[in-house]
Amino acid sequence: MSALMEDIREAVLVVLPSLPEDKVQSLLNNLASIGVKSKSDLQFIKEEDLLANITPIQCRRLLNAWQTQDIKILEKMEQAVEEKGKLILRFFQQKTAGTSTDEVERILVKYNKEEKCDPCPCVILLLMAHFKEKYEGLILQADVFSTAADVEREQSRFLSLQDSLS
Repeated sequence: MSALMEDIREAVLVVLPSLPEDKVQSLLNNLASIGVKSKSDLQFIKEEDLLANITPIQCRRLLNAWQTQDIKILEKMEQAVEEKGKLILRFFQQKTAGTSTDEVERILVKYNKEEKCDPCPCVILLLMAHFKEKYEGLILQADVFSTAADVEREQSRFLSLQDSLS
């Protein structure tokens, strides 16, 4: 069995752990026959694609799990910073004198002083400073004692309950 089919098999069994092996195999064959090429294709599956192999409630459980998979934003951000962050940092560090804003310089000085500092917040702050975006536009810093209602009034932002980014 291919690594792809193993991944899909695992995605099925996480949701339906007691599904008999013959049903699992039938379902995998069906998914392959309708063109599933990657685990991310599972989000496009419809109930009618699965009904020949499993019961309607099993279909709905799978669809719910596959369509509401968590987007692990921290993981994605760390991956992006790992791939492109060093390039962004190098760009700002090698920029000719006088072309950086004071805010970019302040961020770089603080980042360079901390030897084992996570570059992710630094990269985000550098980009925001470079494009003259307001810090408040991205991150909502809330008091630890804020209620959900307090936080819900502020939309489209990350929530930080600490002061570690600045």
